[in-house]
Amino acid sequence: MISEGLQGVILGGFIAIFSQFLIIKYYGQESTRNLENAIISDVESVETLLRDFSKLHPNPDFVPNVLSIPQPFYTENGIFYNIQGDIQKLKEKNAAIVYKFYINLMIAESERKLIRDQLIQINENPLLITEDITLASTKRMVASVNTASDLIDDIKNFRGKRN
Repeated sequence: MISEGLQGVILGGFIAIFSQFLIIKYYGQESTRNLENAIISDVESVETLLRDFSKLHPNPDFVPNVLSIPQPFYTENGIFYNIQGDIQKLKEKNAAIVYKFYINLMIAESERKLIRDQLIQINENPLLITEDITLASTKRMVASVNTASDLIDDIKNFRGKRN
């Protein structure tokens, strides 16, 4: 038989391992909640801009003319650039939504910059760039903003899905 002292050591070991597991699980959940809150806050900071733009341009196939947007859709120092590696900590479905949102936001921003640069070149030398290229970029920009805008509510619902 096992002595009482050895039983106490074994039981104490199990209790220590179990409590360590609970602490790690708690801090993992807390870290995920903090990440979700950061993402939600970031999305809310661009929500009005994206939704207003989507209302003005609901269909990328019918963009009336080249859209020159002076304000960035997303800045180069946005939180996404600091948390990219941490997004994998989210539930798989939530991570997919977040990646899709930010990818579309990055596409929209790169298209906005491309259009801006093309319009500058057109003004300096109208023979350099055709308006077809600029209009194609505008359509892609509108489609990307609309996709990102459609995902905002899904991301904001992360808060309600916690337990």
